[in-house]
Amino acid sequence: MMNDSQIHLSDEQLDQRRAGLLNTPQMEAHLNQCPSCQKRAGAWDRIAAHLNDRTADEMVERLRAHRRSILSNTNRTRRRVIPHMATAALIAMVVGVGLYTQLQPLSPLPDGANNMTANTELFTEIDFYVWMGQQEKGAPPVGSKT
Repeated sequence: MMNDSQIHLSDEQLDQRRAGLLNTPQMEAHLNQCPSCQKRAGAWDRIAAHLNDRTADEMVERLRAHRRSILSNTNRTRRRVIPHMATAALIAMVVGVGLYTQLQPLSPLPDGANNMTANTELFTEIDFYVWMGQQEKGAPPVGSKT
């Protein structure tokens, strides 16, 4: 048994027939007997008849008007969307910077202050040893006036 696609003519065969490239006696016999293929083959004739009712200038003008209406609607939509998108981006940036600054640990001292503390401790230890050396020699303490 043949399936439906093998019984009827394909769209490609119908297009080739319409263009005059393919026209066999079997194809013509099938078209004379098959209402489905007659309807599909006649679709181009109906479209051509509909298009022939209008002049080329009228069709061009209608296409231009349709294109203008689509483009004008697109511009209006973009004009409404862009400010909202820019506002949303600005809010996201502000929130991001705020969260970043809140989540960063606070340093108790600047980097230079940490080094000063280490140097101060070193000098304190040196001063202690200088003082001890002076005590052993019987010298007056550093900074005293005698």
